[in-house]
Order: sequence, then structure tokens, then C-alpha cells
Amino acid sequence: MALSIVPQCSAEEIAEYYMHRSLIFEALGMLDHSKRDLQRILATDPLFIQRYHEMAIDLDTNGQEARARQIREFILKLYI
Repeated sequence: MALSIVPQCSAEEIAEYYMHRSLIFEALGMLDHSKRDLQRILATDPLFIQRYHEMAIDLDTNGQEARARQIREFILKLYI
């Protein structure tokens, strides 16, 4: 797992790495790889959903509804 390879990174940074990689896999049509990375996000950082949900709320409050919607759409993928 990535944590053993890059021990100097925090769990949040590793989860964000998996988030971005899962989006790339999805764009490439590699859905099995994307799904595995989505599972790794939650295994690496159990507070990921809460943190990003709070970020979406802050973005809504600041008038950035489109970005907040993108975050919420990504969060929903973690439940599938």
C-alpha cells in the first residue's frame, strides 16, 4: 500500500492522491481500478467524507455552488 512506500505523507495526503488517481482511472474507463482507489480513500482516511462535506458547505456559503456540487458528486461515488 502507498503508506508503506511514502511514510512521510499524512493519511489525508494519501487519500487525496487516491482521489485524484481514481478520477484519472474513471476518465480512462478503468472503472475497476477507480473503484479500488475509492475504497482505499476510506481505508486510508476515515474522515475523508466528513472533511470534504464540510468543504462543500463552505463553498456553498461562499457562492461557489458548482465546485460544491462537484465535491458532493465525488463523495457519492464513495457510497457505491
